[in-house]
Amino acid sequence: MGAHLALVGGQKNDNLQISIRSDPEFYKETGFHLGKDLAKPLGEYFHGMGGGHSTAAGMNGIGDFEAVVKRAIRLIRENLKKGNRHSN
Repeated sequence: MGAHLALVGGQKNDNLQISIRSDPEFYKETGFHLGKDLAKPLGEYFHGMGGGHSTAAGMNGIGDFEAVVKRAIRLIRENLKKGNRHSN
């Protein structure tokens, strides 16, 4: 088995570092670009930076890891409901 989408990270004091990966099939089927649709908005929201590729991205910022996870789930749901599709 495995995961279609994974978010892992750590927090030291208020500093966050997050790594995000998806399998190519997830991107192909959904058009959900990890760098543009998830890491960049997360980085901006948590006063840091984010970006990356369609299936590999990361972000850093200031805040709480649980808050990042909740925000990430919200962004993923919103984008998938819209049927968000970017051209490769």
